[in-house]
Amino acid sequence: MLIDVSYKENIPVVKISGELDMYDSTKIESVFNSVSEESDVIIDCSEISFVDSTIIGLFVRYSLDKGKNSKKVVLVNVKTFFIQLLELAKLTKLFEVVGTIDEYFTNINN
Repeated sequence: MLIDVSYKENIPVVKISGELDMYDSTKIESVFNSVSEESDVIIDCSEISFVDSTIIGLFVRYSLDKGKNSKKVVLVNVKTFFIQLLELAKLTKLFEVVGTIDEYFTNINN
């Protein structure tokens, strides 16, 4: 697993790559905790090839925590398998899912 944080217009963009399982949860959680609580957070999922239930739970907790501050977790470049997992677990309402990072910024600037 690789994880990188960059910023676009002061919004953190967390890019995660690889197969994500319980062994990666501590590192991912640490990165989530290090980014600003005062903005939305974009998670670029374009290079995620697998997620287990531990990671889904981590994403859900993070989204719920962000929601307490009226902020959201935005998933971009999400592969079909990941969307299907979220749909099966009835978790799609916890996230904003958009096609690309640019699409997110177009939506918030209009």
